[in-house]
Amino acid sequence: MATEFDNALHWGLFLTGTTLTGETGKYVRVSELVLSALRATGVFSNMVDGIVAPDIDRLWLDKNFDPAILKEWDATGASWVPMTYGRLFGRAAVDKLAVTGGTGNAVVVSQPAGFQAARLYLMTPLADNSGAATINVSGVGTYPVKYGDGSDLGAVEFKAGRQAVLFFTGTRFEVLFPLALMSAAVVAAQASADAAAASALLSQKYAANPEDVEVGPGLYSSRHYLAKVIAYWSLITNTLGGWIHGATDKPTPTGADEIGIADSAGGLWGLKKLSLANLAGWLSSLTQTLTNKTLDAARLIGTITHDKTDPVPVFGPILDVFWDRIGAATNVVYQVAISTRSSTNVKRLVAAWGAAVSSVTNGAENVTFYWQTITGGTLATRMQLGAGLFTANATGGDKGSDTINAKGFYVDGVLIPFQKEFVSGLQTVTAAGRLTIAHGLGFTPKLIIAELVLTAAVGGYANGDVIEYTGAPVAFASFGYGQTIRKTTVNIEVQYGDYTSGIYWLHVRNTGAPGGIPNNQVQIRFKAYG
Repeated sequence: MATEFDNALHWGLFLTGTTLTGETGKYVRVSELVLSALRATGVFSNMVDGIVAPDIDRLWLDKNFDPAILKEWDATGASWVPMTYGRLFGRAAVDKLAVTGGTGNAVVVSQPAGFQAARLYLMTPLADNSGAATINVSGVGTYPVKYGDGSDLGAVEFKAGRQAVLFFTGTRFEVLFPLALMSAAVVAAQASADAAAASALLSQKYAANPEDVEVGPGLYSSRHYLAKVIAYWSLITNTLGGWIHGATDKPTPTGADEIGIADSAGGLWGLKKLSLANLAGWLSSLTQTLTNKTLDAARLIGTITHDKTDPVPVFGPILDVFWDRIGAATNVVYQVAISTRSSTNVKRLVAAWGAAVSSVTNGAENVTFYWQTITGGTLATRMQLGAGLFTANATGGDKGSDTINAKGFYVDGVLIPFQKEFVSGLQTVTAAGRLTIAHGLGFTPKLIIAELVLTAAVGGYANGDVIEYTGAPVAFASFGYGQTIRKTTVNIEVQYGDYTSGIYWLHVRNTGAPGGIPNNQVQIRFKAYG
């Protein structure tokens, strides 16, 4: 058709039959004739023509105008608007939303040309969101942003500078490719790599950290425990004299009585026994003997002095288990064994402490230590503490038997989230009142729980019932419900709502209906964790 065609000035013929007569001939606008033809072929099968608007899921050929105007329902403006080229053929296109201001949670964008429902949009935020978000389209309105299941956005779903793909339904924007789905594999891989690196570093620390240098709070390396075991063993040997001194006295020893000696024969220094008769015979062979001598006391008085030439600090007397041979002594287990006799008079090993040396290279020594108890050939308890265990900087020191006191507790290298707890006393509920409660944790709490304690029967609940209050501050008309909590490193600050009849509401037991709690029939306490 020629471009000079003017739909307002020209008509087309519509014949009822094959012959134009005065009774059957009709004339219509060419545009209406074309649209009707397209409807007949199925292109505009949902088009309805007339002077009354159809259902909003239809196209409307509005004959309140001449020529008639083809329209569709615009959900954003809640009105029927003319069908344009952009609305008809731009539905599959992706347009941009230009961010002009707002915040991470309340984004403001300029209205794009042909803004309509059932269309994709790209947006590059200028700030991160911290939770639920909205988008204000200038001149149109404000719409919530949701995931496909209708839930609110998580934190940093909108990331400054990172483009987001959105689908506009007409009533809200939906994120097509949530960050959690796209990054799950990346996060899992990174977490695995981080865990492997942390495990490798932790293993290195357990093997190599010097004595008294912590691997983590209250945790030390094998080198540390080696030094402590040596110190404990030295303590045992130094106490041996006291044990002997405290033993039952035998006023008249006989020649058959025995003492232990280290046999020097062959350089093996084996353990042998020596009877007092043999000892007397050996002493009698010496120039200086104990013949006709008197011992002043049955104990040793004096000191054990270590000739310190090694720069390593000395923590008391040294017990040296010496492998007396030339060359590196590796792949050898140096063991101290504790044995007893069974009920059938058979020697039986019950405990052992040992060290397996795998390297004696200077500066790179590698030793594995064993502290075991064995009963009937089965590995039993390795060590038993008779008192509490506490780290050097833990407040309060030793808290008594079967306790552990430390600055922090970890599981597989990860700090347990809650280390301390504070529980307040019961507080009076006063409309518009304020509370300042010192929690004493020494840091800002990670979690605060509010518990309502009923002082009378309310809403199907009994006097004394404890109800965890999870509601947020609510304002309805001129009524203020709930409370707002501000937490600091020192205090829990509470601002009550100003509704004098009752600032707390609950769901009536067994019905779920809302019900108020009079202020004089409830008290509240706060728990802080961190």
